[in-house]
Amino acid sequence: TRPPEAAEPRLPVGVLLARLGQESMARFRRALKPLDLSAQHFIVLKQLQTIGAASQAVLADALGIDYSNLASVTAELSDRALIERYRHESDRRRYVVELSPKGAEVIAEADRAIAEGEEGMLSTLSEDDRERFH
Repeated sequence: TRPPEAAEPRLPVGVLLARLGQESMARFRRALKPLDLSAQHFIVLKQLQTIGAASQAVLADALGIDYSNLASVTAELSDRALIERYRHESDRRRYVVELSPKGAEVIAEADRAIAEGEEGMLSTLSEDDRERFH
């Protein structure tokens, strides 16, 4: 028998949270794969859904993404008709981007797929525990 002061060996909380993050991200990516979306594509589309039409510079700042990287992502999304990208009315050097109707449909599908993946992770929690966790 163990002495009473000896505790069960446990992994550090940071290790558990890191593993949870890995599992969550894996489920997130699996949910997006059938929609042919990367995590970065989803984040850009979701931000546009939230803020509406914005210049690429404003969008890049809101997301903390380098301007040139965002230009590449928005070009890909525009080629797939998930966003509309056009020149700014008063400053023809700037692009304005906004979610297209097709992009809104894809985001709705992605939200459903992501929610299903999250449900699998959270299924053992009560509603109260889920609310506290969120």
